[in-house]
Amino acid sequence: MERPCPVVGCLLTSLTLAGGCGAQSEGGLDSLSDLQRDTFFLEAIRGDGFICAAVMTTQRITDDGRSWRVSCTDPAAYLVTVEDGRAVEVTPTPYTEPLPVPDRNPRSLPPPD
Repeated sequence: MERPCPVVGCLLTSLTLAGGCGAQSEGGLDSLSDLQRDTFFLEAIRGDGFICAAVMTTQRITDDGRSWRVSCTDPAAYLVTVEDGRAVEVTPTPYTEPLPVPDRNPRSLPPPD
């Protein structure tokens, strides 16, 4: 359901005013810290009446950074889209386990042949 989100809107506005790092700024949601972004998504999901105990993973799914896949600790996942930094749309999606992030540490790679 797309709607203006007062809590999320206030968060975006306060972040923009505080440091220019809200969704309307040049960096969008990518410019937020992990904690700020998780809080943003958690408030948006709960504000739409959906259940999410805590945000487990987030994945940006569009190049412009407006749409994100959010997985919660209780098997639930949502597509969250921010339009013009004001309206937030939350859509439940099928839950799947997030793909593991490959370890890029050279010490964990096998030695070359």
